[in-house]
Amino acid sequence: MTFRFASIQRLHEHRRDEVGREVSQAFEAVAKIDERIDEVRTQLEAAKRQQHSISVDRVDSQLAAGRYQLQLKGDLQQLFQTRDQLQVEAQKRVDRLREAQAEVQKFEHLQSIAAEKALADQNQRMQTEIDEFNSRWNRRTST
Repeated sequence: MTFRFASIQRLHEHRRDEVGREVSQAFEAVAKIDERIDEVRTQLEAAKRQQHSISVDRVDSQLAAGRYQLQLKGDLQQLFQTRDQLQVEAQKRVDRLREAQAEVQKFEHLQSIAAEKALADQNQRMQTEIDEFNSRWNRRTST
């Protein structure tokens, strides 16, 4: 017996798999941003240590180090904003994945019901045949 909604079920399964890949990509993007945040934090810490080691009488070097730290802090802010946006997008994709999975489960449930009905119909046909056979057998033996 073939499930009459099999092609639609396959479409939903394909969509679920596609959305799953999108979720994976979103989390990979968040992970890359996190790595970049760690790199910039490390650079900022190194810049602070370097500024502390610069002689106080070297004003130009102190100012340059300060500007570099401000630039790194700005980069960090942008990275945090980007990460927040990516996390929102990742959550939306996770929600779409849940919806897609629910659709697939509905079709799996329908398929299960159809299989159970087909089995029940087959059992009923077999029982009818057995009853007919017994009826004929009983008529032959009673004659």
